[in-house]
Order: sequence, then C-alpha cells, then structure tokens
Amino acid sequence: DRARLEAVVIEPGAPTVETGVRALPRFRDNPRRTVSLTYEWLVNADRVAGVDKAVLPREKYRRGDRIRCRVRPDAGGRWIRSETVEVVNAPPQFRPKPVAPFDIPGEFFHQVFANDPDNDSVTYRLLSPLGRGVELDPRTGVIRWRIESLPEEPPPPPAARPAMEEGVAVPAPVPEPPQPPLEEAHDPYTVRLVVEADDGHGGTTRHEVLLDLRRGAEQVQVH
Repeated sequence: DRARLEAVVIEPGAPTVETGVRALPRFRDNPRRTVSLTYEWLVNADRVAGVDKAVLPREKYRRGDRIRCRVRPDAGGRWIRSETVEVVNAPPQFRPKPVAPFDIPGEFFHQVFANDPDNDSVTYRLLSPLGRGVELDPRTGVIRWRIESLPEEPPPPPAARPAMEEGVAVPAPVPEPPQPPLEEAHDPYTVRLVVEADDGHGGTTRHEVLLDLRRGAEQVQVH
C-alpha cells in the first residue's frame, strides 16, 4: 500500500527573507508514512539549481520574488505543484545598545540602530517625548537631549476634609458613574524615549529607552 501524494503547501503563506520557506506534502492516505520525495523549486518561474529538499535556502530569494514548488515521490508518480507565494517585506530590527551614564545638568547622548533584513535604508522618528527638547537625527539615529535640571517634585495631594460635627445632617452622597481604571501614577523622573524605524516599504518597528533621571539609564526594547 503506497501513500498517495495529493497536494503541496508552502509555509508560511507570506514569507520574508527572515522566515524561511518550507514545502509540506499532503497525502490522501497513510499521511504519517515517511515517503522519499523529490522537490523542485521555482523562483519567478526559474528553476533553482542544486536544491531538491523541502526547505528553500534563504539566500535563494528576496522580497518581491514569487515562489512555487513541485514534488514527486521517488518511487514514481506525477509532479504535484504548490500554489505560488510572494516574498513580502521584512520590518527593520533594532539592535539594543547600552546607554552611557549622563549627568544633570548635562547632555544625554545615545544612538539607536536598526538593521533591515531586505537591506533597505532605514529612517528614524521620535514618537515620545515630544516638546521636551529631545533631538533625533532621522538618518543616523543619534539622540541628543540637553537636560538642565531634574523635574520639580509633584505637589502633595490635597488635605483631607474635616469630619462633620456630630448632630449635623449630612446629605446622602450621589453615586458617581463608573470610571475607567486609573492609570499608573506618573513619575516625573522617568522618561520613555520611543523611536520608530521605517524601511520605506511599510515595515516599521518601535524601540524604547527607559531613562531614570535620578539613577542613570536602563534600556528596554519594545516589540
């Protein structure tokens, strides 16, 4: 009894140069049987020489290429073709770097860097904080921020109202409408520098640097 090859599926359906490309055979019967197969890959309708396995090496394709595979059992039978998939854009990837100590008053200096898998030129944009004098070079990723002093301490909370005297009528409180959950209290000494890298082809990635103006700096990458 021989397993019958019915279809070939390429995964993932929208590959990038980072994901890799694999052909998965589908059998009508005996799907768990190990069957020796021959694979033939086509990129933009051209046969890829020297590749006869289920995985197409990443160096054989790039963004925009159209990939298809056909498979045949070594024991004989007809070729079964897959659907065609197109290699899509891969977004930039930040490479975390340590943040150097800085003084206040003084200048904070740091450089972010993102590598693009498709070898596209990357530009950078500051998302936060805005309006505080932080400068970001869109080409080099260099961040400069002149900090003159620590933020002022937040004002203390208002004092509690005195309790009503005994014997004085107090009107029943009117219930307030439901409120959304309170956000985390703002810490004036913590600054989140959020930078976005753009490859110009629809791929963007965000990166975050968390600064504690009292103690130094700690870097955190955000996906």
